[in-house]
Amino acid sequence: MDLTKHKHWQLQNGQVLATTEIFSKIIAQEIDKNELCRTQQGAWQPLGNVFSTIGKYGILRELGSGAFGKVYLGIEVDKRQRHERLVAIKKPAESVLRQYAQEEGKSDREGEMWARMQIGQVFSNEALLTARLAICPHVVKVIDHSVTEPYIALEFCNEGTLAQRMAKSYTIKDIYHWGRQIACGLQAAHSLQPDALIHRDLKPQNILLHNGEIKISDFGTSQMTYMAESLRSLKGGYTPKYAAPEAINGQAYTATDIWSFAVIMFVVICHEYPFAGENITQLMMKITCQDPKPIAKCSKFPLDNSVYDLLNRCFEKDVQQRPTAEECVAVFSAIPLENKQQETIVDISREKTVAKTATSLPQNSTTSHDDKPHFAESNRLQNRLAQQANSIQTIAAANKSRNARTKSRKAKAKRSTTQTPPKKSKCLLFAVIGVMVVGAVVISQRKAIKRFIYKQPMRTKITTNKTSATNPVKNKPRQKTVPRKIQKPVTKEKARVLPKEKSKKIIISKDIDGFVFTGRITYELGNVRNTVREYKHLETGIEFVLLPTTGIDLSPFMIGKYEVTQQQWRKSMGKNPSQFNKNVYAKGDLHPVENVSWRDAQRFCQKYGFDLPSGKQWEYACRSRVKAYYYWGNNTFIPSYVVCADYWQLVLQKRGKNFRDTNVNWVTEGTVTQPVGSTPRNLFGLHDMLGNVFEWCLGQGTKPDSRMVRGGSWMSPRMQCNHAYVYYFSSFATKNEVGFRAVKNFDE
Repeated sequence: MDLTKHKHWQLQNGQVLATTEIFSKIIAQEIDKNELCRTQQGAWQPLGNVFSTIGKYGILRELGSGAFGKVYLGIEVDKRQRHERLVAIKKPAESVLRQYAQEEGKSDREGEMWARMQIGQVFSNEALLTARLAICPHVVKVIDHSVTEPYIALEFCNEGTLAQRMAKSYTIKDIYHWGRQIACGLQAAHSLQPDALIHRDLKPQNILLHNGEIKISDFGTSQMTYMAESLRSLKGGYTPKYAAPEAINGQAYTATDIWSFAVIMFVVICHEYPFAGENITQLMMKITCQDPKPIAKCSKFPLDNSVYDLLNRCFEKDVQQRPTAEECVAVFSAIPLENKQQETIVDISREKTVAKTATSLPQNSTTSHDDKPHFAESNRLQNRLAQQANSIQTIAAANKSRNARTKSRKAKAKRSTTQTPPKKSKCLLFAVIGVMVVGAVVISQRKAIKRFIYKQPMRTKITTNKTSATNPVKNKPRQKTVPRKIQKPVTKEKARVLPKEKSKKIIISKDIDGFVFTGRITYELGNVRNTVREYKHLETGIEFVLLPTTGIDLSPFMIGKYEVTQQQWRKSMGKNPSQFNKNVYAKGDLHPVENVSWRDAQRFCQKYGFDLPSGKQWEYACRSRVKAYYYWGNNTFIPSYVVCADYWQLVLQKRGKNFRDTNVNWVTEGTVTQPVGSTPRNLFGLHDMLGNVFEWCLGQGTKPDSRMVRGGSWMSPRMQCNHAYVYYFSSFATKNEVGFRAVKNFDE
């Protein structure tokens, strides 16, 4: 039943509730599911038959179904925060669970429970993989998942898939827009550290649109490796028409996604596939051995030649010859969209657009329906265009004759001598009178208005009847003014609010002595938008970011983009005290310097006019104005975003080891500090704010000699890796998990 069509329901006790209210009561177990309900004109039914839930979500309707299971439109109702959110929920079918258990030789009841746990773990892996891309706006975000009751709740996209959008009209600007955003999503996945994330099954059905923006989904497909027949469609497989040659042979690289991206853009531009075959064997043979159709000849749109050259490079058989996702983003971003004509292929709104579209489409189409899967109406389009062109010409002629008649009537009215002067509008007269009255009231009561604005106490007058009592002949009462001391009580005088002076805005020049300006960058995540300026210190080579401090109680300051590295320390101070240096690791110079005390870090900073960050400065830089527990915009900890003990535990589990095992050598396994910049940046462009090494700050603890550290380290649990955790070490202490980050303050 589609609950989106019904907003209110009547209960058996006469109470009328909205759909969201009923869901919140069912989830909170405040109402009996056996109670009867009905719509305004419907029959009585039990609540349990109409309203179904999955976890903490209410099911509104079914969005789609497949061999694996179904996708539902759900709603999350939070009574405490008065929050309602639509989500898409994927849940496996019961038949799939039973079949999977039977194929593994499990009994009925125990096997079904085992299958639930296994598929729930698959969903957990998908949630973990997709959470690594939470900062990217062009990837569908995972909101929630469950292992015991296997389901996964995803961000709901209100415009469906790209395959559905391709069946409608679109413009050249849409093509460039889609290409750039798909490439941005792939760039975010391919640039993850330490291992890139490969999609393996990129196609229009896995690309969604939300308010016109591209969202790539199903990144977890690459890790779903169950061999059961019921789950064979989930195995890191591919769709043949979008598969690269190496994918057919069971291999996958980042360039594999680039090939699929090129196939999608080929279908969008040409309305057909680059490779076509009568069966799957013939199709794979052409993909492996032949070149694609010439895109410049098959194109239905006059696109920039750089797009054609890029897509031809994407179809190279050698994976080393294909461009990266970053190059694809650069090509689509370099095309100026303002100068491009908005040409549609279906929707006709102007005569010029009709003429251009009619000439751009072929008159005789011989392509089969299989080659144009999303453009079934292409063969009927020419007749429709011709009819609309004729109708537009007829309408234009009628408009021309009507304009001629209108001009003749106006000319006759102008020549007539019996014109009557227009009447004055009563509304205008009333408006003028109202303005005059308001002005008179304001002028007469200007003193009272001034006292009201500045909250000054009013002078009060007390009348006494003493005169009339002694001399009853005089009926006129005598007025006596209260002295000033009684009129203005001390409490009210103290509470008086005066207008505040405007705070001075400190402007930092683009050119700063000793620094070179490297760029101005804007970062976005949801409603948060930060614009920062980046500099590089000429003497030490440290990269700094000038943070925006407008509207907060902090003076302007720059903070290091990365933690101070061993190479920068050795260049300035001579000896490198770090334990994990280049003698242990090949890239040791790029690791953060550690084994330095608070006093050593202060000595380094004072040598170049820097300082250590205060607690407020460090926390503001870490949060980066994101209103969430973690800077990636989520309240859920993501181990792959932080070099910490939880992350190394996941790495060692794949090797069959435990991070907390005393027999495990952390140095040999490489589960210690990593080169700076290994984790994703926050919305200020800062890396490694959480994990890798603790960072010294200026705060002092309860003991005179203790100093503050923030951010957690490579051996810290997740509870220590957040913006709020504070710990203290001795200012003389040197530890292999403590480093620092430099700050440049600007005096007011």
